[in-house]
Amino acid sequence: MNQSHARYQPGDPPKAATSIDYFGESVSDTNASRSLLFLQAEALDKATNNNDWSIHADLTVAPRTEYLHWLWQAKFVAAKNVSTVSDTMLRACGGSGYKTDLGIERILRDGKAGWVMGPSNEVLRQFVGKTTLMGMEVLDYWEQVPNHRAVHHEIKKMTLHQRKQLAQDILKDVETAEKGDAAKHPFQDSDFENPFNTCPPAYNNREFKTPDGVNHAPGLNPDKWTPLVLKKYVDVSDKMASFMFSLPNPSDHTGCYTGQYVIVKVNIRGKEHTRYFSPVSRPNAFGQIELVLRFETQGLMSQHFKALKPGDKVEFQGPCGGFEYEPNKLDEITLLASGGGITPGMQMIRDIMNNPDDKTKINLLYFSDNYTEILYREELDSYAAKDSRLRIVYTLGEAPENWEGEEGFIDTQMIDKHVTKPDGIKHKIVMCGGPTMSISCLHSLRSLGFPSHYIFIYGQFGTEQVRTVYGQNVQLSGHKCDNVLWATVGEKFLFRDAGT
Repeated sequence: MNQSHARYQPGDPPKAATSIDYFGESVSDTNASRSLLFLQAEALDKATNNNDWSIHADLTVAPRTEYLHWLWQAKFVAAKNVSTVSDTMLRACGGSGYKTDLGIERILRDGKAGWVMGPSNEVLRQFVGKTTLMGMEVLDYWEQVPNHRAVHHEIKKMTLHQRKQLAQDILKDVETAEKGDAAKHPFQDSDFENPFNTCPPAYNNREFKTPDGVNHAPGLNPDKWTPLVLKKYVDVSDKMASFMFSLPNPSDHTGCYTGQYVIVKVNIRGKEHTRYFSPVSRPNAFGQIELVLRFETQGLMSQHFKALKPGDKVEFQGPCGGFEYEPNKLDEITLLASGGGITPGMQMIRDIMNNPDDKTKINLLYFSDNYTEILYREELDSYAAKDSRLRIVYTLGEAPENWEGEEGFIDTQMIDKHVTKPDGIKHKIVMCGGPTMSISCLHSLRSLGFPSHYIFIYGQFGTEQVRTVYGQNVQLSGHKCDNVLWATVGEKFLFRDAGT
């Protein structure tokens, strides 16, 4: 405001009063926008009894929904006001030239850029216009209402042969969905962290004796925290490191099955933080458990682990879920991994390679940004060179000269070339990577004829990703090697024993 006073003083020529007009217009526009927001805030407070969340004990109560149309308008008006006021105030501040002595100008320019780069504002304008003319029901947020007019319009473009092929594909999808709906397990999707699970995660609480006479007991527990001491810390790439922790006793096994993950807890500035990890060490690598962490620039857990020194303690609990691999239950297991997603696959590979009695074949298709980011490359290559059960295909985002492997993300062509076709063998496809990779690979697998129940995906949203591509009612994989989800005797469900 001091700048405006400098521009206009009583007695100045009338033309200098333009800056005052700009300020008046901007204040009026901003207060009009604020008033709309204030009225809506009052209405929401009244509808929700001043934001009383106890009313949501009834999950059907949605008091804010009736104000959605007005909230869209408020968001649009507020965003538009930022742009309009920014334009006006920039003119008041002296036009297009940037002046460092007026610090507020940077804020105004950022506000203007925010409007230009806000595609959500364009979407809101369409929402408001469409719903005003056609009603709120015209919007299909979750893509659950088919647009029959668009479907028929596209079908008219097809040849007779194309229509027949489409009809056959649709009938096949219907048949698959009917079978999947009938085979749906009542436990699946009940555990947020383990959506594929057909029962709670198995815990290997067995105590056993090895030929050397040593007794081995589980070092971890799924129901209580166990402090473990950091044994060593080794960089495995520029962005990732391996942390080896000692189990309570040198003879302990972890208590996990191969493929399961654990949870760790640390205290950072007086607040507890937890994170899930897939160990890369074998469950029977007695006395130790190895984790790999990818460091995030601003991640609290990353910074904490970077500061750990041998002798420091971290609390563990597990197993907490994941795929439960068992020797000789499959003819072949295919691992589709990207980046740090190799960790659960690495544990399976180590376990199978160290068990000559396990006849399961492993097929690893592994994407990495570049050659140096391939985790455990030397160990993997060593296994593949001496054991025909393991086949590895690397694919790189940035390939060096004379690279003989694949290039680019895992795609349909690579899967078609390197993954064994679904020909009746006992085969499981296990994926671990980002959501983009998972969805892309699922589309490829479906187009190549791989059934949905072959596929297990690590992460909380794995089942939703499968349904997004294969259909809402398809049969899902279980979390164990076989696809026997459950059986019934009379009207009773027979869940598989978690320890088998």
